[in-house]
Amino acid sequence: MKYLRIIPFILFFSSSGLALSTKDSLFQVYQKAEGNNKINAAIEYARYLAPPDTVKALNLLIHSIKQAQLNQYDLGEIKGIHYLGWYYMEHLHEKEKAAQLYKKALSLALETEFYDETYAIYTHLIDAYLFVGETIEAFDMLNEARTFAHRTHPDKYLPIIYFQLMEYYSYFENYSEAYLVFNEGVRISKRTNNIHGLWLLYSTMAETKRREKKLNEALEYLEKAIPLGIKNKETCSILNFQEKANILIHLNRLDEAEKLCLSIQKEVEKTPAFDFVGSINTSLGLIYLARHEYSKALVYTLKAYKEVSKTGNSENLSELENTLSKIYYKIGDYKKSVEALKNYHNLKEKLFSKEKVKNVQSLQHRFDLEKKQLQLDGVEGSRRQYLILSATLFCVLGLVVRMLYIKQKNNLLNLKLLDETAKNEEQKREKMQFEIDNNIRELTSMAMVADQKNVLWLNIKHKLEEKLQEMPNISESDSKAILKIVSQNTENQYEWDTFKIHFEQVHPQFFTILSQLSPNLTQLELRQCAYIKINLSPKQVGNLLNITPDAVKKARMRIKKKLNLSAEDSLSKFITTIHEA
Repeated sequence: MKYLRIIPFILFFSSSGLALSTKDSLFQVYQKAEGNNKINAAIEYARYLAPPDTVKALNLLIHSIKQAQLNQYDLGEIKGIHYLGWYYMEHLHEKEKAAQLYKKALSLALETEFYDETYAIYTHLIDAYLFVGETIEAFDMLNEARTFAHRTHPDKYLPIIYFQLMEYYSYFENYSEAYLVFNEGVRISKRTNNIHGLWLLYSTMAETKRREKKLNEALEYLEKAIPLGIKNKETCSILNFQEKANILIHLNRLDEAEKLCLSIQKEVEKTPAFDFVGSINTSLGLIYLARHEYSKALVYTLKAYKEVSKTGNSENLSELENTLSKIYYKIGDYKKSVEALKNYHNLKEKLFSKEKVKNVQSLQHRFDLEKKQLQLDGVEGSRRQYLILSATLFCVLGLVVRMLYIKQKNNLLNLKLLDETAKNEEQKREKMQFEIDNNIRELTSMAMVADQKNVLWLNIKHKLEEKLQEMPNISESDSKAILKIVSQNTENQYEWDTFKIHFEQVHPQFFTILSQLSPNLTQLELRQCAYIKINLSPKQVGNLLNITPDAVKKARMRIKKKLNLSAEDSLSKFITTIHEA
């Protein structure tokens, strides 16, 4: 939820008027302040004290709360509790503790009718619920915030509440509800000339359209959001440009995307609250890769990798590893290409598990909402039936039927949940199989290239032998030395090592199983088995190992003997089915 996650930062900068103040200047204000102003200054200063100043920050906030209670300064107490929760959330990542403090601050703010602070607490509390995975609580809190906005200051608060609801519905792919709250939010924002609300709504609709793969429509909404962000001097409006660049890349409008990314780079340094550099360099790397400008692509992708590594974003890192693998392959650095590909698959495996949990969580969320609604319907229906037909047998029969209906519907919902989960897992498996098939094709291609190279060097060696025999001035020892140099090019250990890394990614247990079946197999024999596994002919194997086809056949007989296979058994068939063992 890109823009929803930014809301706490926007509130941080807008709520105090000290957005661009430094820690030192805040400390000076805190030292000079007196009375209730000192309480406010202490809270502002504490928010800037990130780890390792954690103990100092917490002590300041706790002391501010106690002093506000002594002074009977309600707003100071509310802010102190509120931002103590904020500190636990943003710096210590203790989401449950943060949620408890937010609830306490919210109760006090509602009781004392400090509405601006109430709204800010609602936003942070929703954020906390989402990050601990309590989606039902987050949804209930959003609806509670909407009721609060209607009751207090709808023109001021509702557009932002609608933006948050829209992000929420979009995240769970409930696009019809997202469109409804978007239209209502835009209507209110236009009526009240709320430019900030319009900017958030258009930006979020662009992201929603991107999720639906409707890129041209997403671009249209971004074109509406960008001038609003510039006009209102939004702190995070640079996100719009970044999103636009990524969409242009997907639409293959590379020149426009490059120009936009380079202009964004100049603006990034002016935005101290966020670090967009990793995303911009990632986009530039993809642009230059698509243009076959591999040197530039490598430079920008490595920069992005360094910057994204600091954030620990596994999804972005996996995509960068995939891009690096392609770039290294194109420039001929196969060793690094294989290493990047291996890292990509490891990260993808971790993300696959997270995505699976997310899909199940999403389906469970929908199920819980429908179940909750059914329970409400059931209670209301039962109440009406009891009032009308409480004295008759028909009322009892109606209640029984209603209970059976709810139970049956719950069973259907459970079946639907399991079915959708199974379909998602099947799609993931198909995608992984497609990637494995691609790796197999690359594996065979590498072997064929090595085969052609060895054939070429063998032809050169034979021609050279003929020519050396016709040259009596060259001694026999010199001839052997020359031929030895040529022979070395047909026995490149690095090519085998590179091939082996690719091979073990596709068949990870192959060599282990073979060695268990016959510990006496030599490294050369294991190598032959690998070539048989990818269906290379005896002639191709001979070229790769620099031996004759007859020698290959004899070697296969030795392998069959070591594997206790009879003369009638097919070695090729045995090796192709070895993964089933």
